[in-house]
Amino acid sequence: MSVVQIDCLRQQVQTSKKKFPIFVGFAKPSDLVQVAVAPAFKTSDPHREIAQRVLQPPVSSWQRPLDETRVEIIANVFSSSDELMPNPVLLSANIDHSGLKPKVVTAADGSHTPLWRIEVPVNDVEPKPLWILDGQHRISGLSRSSQADNPIPVVLLLNTSGQSVYSGRDFAHIFAQVTVTAKGLDSIHEEWLTYSYELERYAPGGQDSELHRAAFETVAYLCGNAGFENLDVNPWLNGVVFNPGLGSTPPATLAGFHYSSPELKDLVLKHYYRQVIGAQIDPEDLASEIARAYVALEAALPIPKDESVFLGKGTHAHKVLQDGFLIGVLRRLAHFGVPNSWLDVLKSLNFHKTDWNFSTWAKTRGGNAGNTSRRLAETIFPRVMIQGSLPVGIDNLADYFRGNDAFVTVICRHVNGAGKPVSKDPLVITLKNGNKQTRDIGARRHVRILKPGASVLGNETASNVGKIEAFEPATMGRPKKHPELIGRGLNISLVEAKSLEVDVVMEHYGAELGSANLTIKWT
Repeated sequence: MSVVQIDCLRQQVQTSKKKFPIFVGFAKPSDLVQVAVAPAFKTSDPHREIAQRVLQPPVSSWQRPLDETRVEIIANVFSSSDELMPNPVLLSANIDHSGLKPKVVTAADGSHTPLWRIEVPVNDVEPKPLWILDGQHRISGLSRSSQADNPIPVVLLLNTSGQSVYSGRDFAHIFAQVTVTAKGLDSIHEEWLTYSYELERYAPGGQDSELHRAAFETVAYLCGNAGFENLDVNPWLNGVVFNPGLGSTPPATLAGFHYSSPELKDLVLKHYYRQVIGAQIDPEDLASEIARAYVALEAALPIPKDESVFLGKGTHAHKVLQDGFLIGVLRRLAHFGVPNSWLDVLKSLNFHKTDWNFSTWAKTRGGNAGNTSRRLAETIFPRVMIQGSLPVGIDNLADYFRGNDAFVTVICRHVNGAGKPVSKDPLVITLKNGNKQTRDIGARRHVRILKPGASVLGNETASNVGKIEAFEPATMGRPKKHPELIGRGLNISLVEAKSLEVDVVMEHYGAELGSANLTIKWT
């Protein structure tokens, strides 16, 4: 059997608990490609397989796949220029190989030299004896270049005779440390690699590390489990992107709700684990509840389901509403735990009686209007799911998203000697879409229109109002805006007149607009 011979210097690095032997030497790229391989996942690996692997660390296939385009670029550069490759590549023993035994090189007189010799067998079949922890593209590219036989520096992490300080987990951990922040490492790969080897936000003892782990495990179970104890068939199986090599959209088996694993993990972390009241649901059980809620949604939606904002394609699909639905599910679970029936929850909100085809009216989806729509979805769904009922006077959520029964709340208050508003004897005005009101506020001098999400003295603007602007009606030229009315409020003592008229414009989902007019007078 032929061998690749690498002569090295050896140094031992002492950490707080272990002594790690490190070998430094030179080897030809043409030799290294015969004996070394990167333990990479394949671009064809199904998402569910990677999800299943990461739940059973140490993960054996943790490197990114070889990028042939990058390899060819390196090969061309080093074949057509005087470029030099001084950067060392990082190698280790392959834990699936029987092992390598570095030996001290002896001189002719039998004395020991500072050199160590590593003889690596060239196998006709896998596994190759060495793993490439860092430098797989350099080794492959240089091996295809005119510099294939020029030695390059190598660093080897090998156990010596009688030692077993290195493990497969150590090698993957080192790869993660040197690679996880490297330019070009895909965020999807970075997320499960960081989780698998307990780095950064997943490091034991770190701030919220257990919450991060639980959220990621929830997503891995959701993608990797064929079924759950209370659900025979999991519709999310293989439905979350864990393999960036397969693109950004999971297989079409899951209608709507397309997420990458980091994206969905962040939703679960923010809206369940950071919100939960009382005992947490186990990650696998939480994954089961997400799947059950999805099945209930499929059952509740009226036909044609494939034209709904949840399960439709193209212009029918509204990602922000899919996000909003999941956020509602997670927030309800955080507040009340597992419901007896998700279908009953959705029917209590008239999901089955709602026209979820928004394509006929919600035309504007991007820019500022898109941001407003996202805020509305992330506000309305959790609110109604936690309350377990629709807003008073509302028959279905589609109409509510459009602005039905929308109102803004105006608070008029007295001020103290410093001109600051006080809580005693406020006047609360509810200004609905289409209203034209005139109100005498008496001696009160502070007027404020409550922006979405603000609460003053227990009063709020309707949750289906995403954005508010206030203008003085223009008789000539452009109308005068009054942003201070919607901010900290306006002290009308500074207004010379004894009345103020404003048009209030309300923005709803999909850039639907409503308006009202208010004239206030004072003494």
